[in-house]
This record gives sequence, C-alpha cells and structure tokens, in this order.
Amino acid sequence: MKCLTVLSLILFPLQGLAQERQSTPRRDTLVRQNIEVSKRVDSFAQRIDLFLTGEKVTGRENESTLVLSNRLDWKEGGEVEYKPHFDVDLRLPNLEKKWKLKLSSYDNSEVGSGVDRSRVDAQSAGENYGTSIEFVEDLQKYKVSFRPRLQLSPTLGMSYLLRFRREIKLSNTSQFRPTYTLFARPEDGTGVFISYNTSIQSGKQSLIKWINEGEYTNKENIFKTNNGLSHSRPLRWRHTNLVHSLVFESINRPSFHLERIVLSSGFYHKAMYRVFHYAITPYVAFAKEDNFKGKFGMRFDLNFIF
Repeated sequence: MKCLTVLSLILFPLQGLAQERQSTPRRDTLVRQNIEVSKRVDSFAQRIDLFLTGEKVTGRENESTLVLSNRLDWKEGGEVEYKPHFDVDLRLPNLEKKWKLKLSSYDNSEVGSGVDRSRVDAQSAGENYGTSIEFVEDLQKYKVSFRPRLQLSPTLGMSYLLRFRREIKLSNTSQFRPTYTLFARPEDGTGVFISYNTSIQSGKQSLIKWINEGEYTNKENIFKTNNGLSHSRPLRWRHTNLVHSLVFESINRPSFHLERIVLSSGFYHKAMYRVFHYAITPYVAFAKEDNFKGKFGMRFDLNFIF
C-alpha cells in the first residue's frame, strides 16, 4: 500500500506539467535547430537512395530519423544505471519500393519484439549496433518479414529473424494478435518468441491489453514468459498518456518458477511531437530473490528526434 501511495504522489503533479504548452523563445530555437538537423539527415538519405536506385520511382517523402536517447534507471538501495544511445532509422523509399526492402541501421528486434518489451527495466534499444535489410511480404493472412543483419557490437557476426504476424478481429472492440518469431543471434544462439496478446478497447480511447508472451533461447536453455495486464489511456492534453501494467515474469532456471511481479504506472509525454519526447515510469518489483518484498524503482527516458 505504501508503494502505491508513492506512485500516486509522483504521477499526480506530472499531469500538470503537460498544461504548459505556450511558445517560448527557447522552444522556438529548439524547433528551428531540430528542423535544420532533420533536413540534413533526410538529404543524406535521399542521396544514398537515388545513388542505389539510379532513378526516382516514388514520390513518398523520406522518413529517415535520428534519435538521441537517454535512459536513467534508479532502484531502491541506491542502484543507478544510465544508458545513453542513438538510433538511426535510414529509410530509402525508392529502393524499398523497387526491391520491397526495409533498411535500418539498428536492431530493435530484441527489445521491440521479445519478452523485454513488456518489462519495465529491460535493456534499452540501440545498444546493439549493426545494419540490416528486411524483406516484407504478405502470406495468406500473415504479414511475413525476414531480416538478415550484420551485427557489429557487442559481438561481431550475423543474426537472422523470421516473423509471422496476424490480426484477428474478435469483436468490434477486441483484437487477437498472434506473433511467431524465429531468430538466431551470435550471443544467444537460436530461439523462438511467441506472443498471444489480446487488445480490448475500453471506452472511446482507453485500451486494455492481455499479455501472454514466451521466449526460448537454446544456447543456455532459457525459457522466459510474461503474463499480465496493461491499461493505457490518453490524458486531455495532446500527446500525453498514462500506462498502468501488472506483469508476472517467469523463468525456467533452475526450474520453471515465478521470478518477479512488477507493478508500474508510466507517464508518457510527447512534449514537442517528433522533436522531444519523455517518459517517467515509477514501478514496484516483487522479486523472488528478495522474498517477494516490494522494491521501488524509477525509470526516466528522454528522446531527441531529428
């Protein structure tokens, strides 16, 4: 009960911060600088795109982005971890249309598509650098993507990913999204990730998600699962959301057991859309190693987008 009170006291004043949306000289300067850097990123990507294709085959705008991210994790007991990184999403619309390819200079598969995506204190994306080509096709009712990737760090090698996704409409307010992912990574060996998540629309804007995910890697014979619920709803201020979640995390080492229960309540605010986003996520973790005694933690995310 004490932990829940702390969560409420932290999040309540944060909602008032979103009301301050008036233009200021400092804000205008930041926007102008962001536009200048974004133009340089897009111009560089366009030159590469036309050089590889030799012709312009689509009028679609280039959506390449550079993201400078900063994540700070604080846990009760004084443990602090700071993770700065950058993500470069290089989009080449002419090449992608001509060859049906998707290019990206960073790997978001581990955090974006595995069990870590539902875990509050998981490793942040962008710490695994390399370059990849993704082939995307529709097969029957599934969207299939295959992505070979040259990984440069932390281990040099090739990784592969084959993913099958589908959306099944259960009713006017609910969707079932099965996902099957086969992968091979230099540091983990081969593995499989399966997700059976269900989304339910609650009201006009609130969304409830039932989480059921599992991931197996063969190198160390590790099987991890997530089961739980999350609820997201926008606030009345534009580009502001609250996301509450309760996730039960399990692992098979030494034998399959419940490892942690994590209760979190995140505040997400796109203060300047596609320029500056931030998130503050307080959480309480009840871990087996602590005899399921709750420990408070806080995660801060700051993203500058160009």
